[in-house]
Amino acid sequence: IAVNSAIVLISAGNARLRMGMSPLHATLYAARRRVIPVLITSLTTVAGLFSLATGLGGKSLLWGPVATAIVWGLIFSTVLTLLMVPLLFRVFMGWSLERRARRRAAREALATPSCDLSVGCSLGAYPENWRCDPNQTSGGPE
Repeated sequence: IAVNSAIVLISAGNARLRMGMSPLHATLYAARRRVIPVLITSLTTVAGLFSLATGLGGKSLLWGPVATAIVWGLIFSTVLTLLMVPLLFRVFMGWSLERRARRRAAREALATPSCDLSVGCSLGAYPENWRCDPNQTSGGPE
């Protein structure tokens, strides 16, 4: 249940990122939109196991402790899903988008010549082969 909730939460955030939202707004939108379904799913399971965990329907030496462990684990995982998953999504998506922007800027910097075209430039096939000679004033690339 917790893994499925986290996957749906991240999927909603990724959908908003693809639509052009910033990581912060995508995270807030996804968390706000998915909080009720996550809570309903977890609470119905907890409610179903509550009587077995507390022994209201009769004491079970085997299934009572198992139900107690499941109930507390589900409560804890729901809290983590609602708090930590959006936080980690925001942090990692922010880093990822910053890294993509740096790579794009580096590629664009390599794609444009860094020399003044009013002086003689030798533009090779690759940016690392571009050479400029400030003493030559031929007026353009050779």
